[in-house]
Amino acid sequence: GMATLVGTPTNLVFRTAMERQGQTIGFGEWMLQAAPIAIVALATCWILLCYLLYDCRKMPSITRGWLNEQRQQLPKFSAAQWWVLSVFAVTALCWMFRGALAEVDWVATNLPFIRNTRDTTFAIAAMMALMIVPIVRHPREDGTLAPVLMW
Repeated sequence: GMATLVGTPTNLVFRTAMERQGQTIGFGEWMLQAAPIAIVALATCWILLCYLLYDCRKMPSITRGWLNEQRQQLPKFSAAQWWVLSVFAVTALCWMFRGALAEVDWVATNLPFIRNTRDTTFAIAAMMALMIVPIVRHPREDGTLAPVLMW
């Protein structure tokens, strides 16, 4: 959660406090600072859990076999899962490169609103895309198609 600006609410609170002090930090800038710390923290936890506290190398073969069976039984990605992954990837890219996009001449000319957007704009657009776009594999009882997110 700490690697991205929107990973935890406290990150957004910190960003707001910085903006009130007259300093701004974008999604990409946050990741440049926080992602290395998160990677080191993740690696440290992995080493602690798998080698120091519980030795995963001594895992019984029955457990390894069961894990492999479970992994093989996972279904392939559905159309809905691919759609959600695509929306998330585009949203993350927009968060990271919003500032750089606004400086490209073609974008500034043809999409002038990009200069005034904030991270929340892209988050709301992603939520709307997930709620509005129907998924073909899940029709409702009345024959209409259900969106990915239903409230």
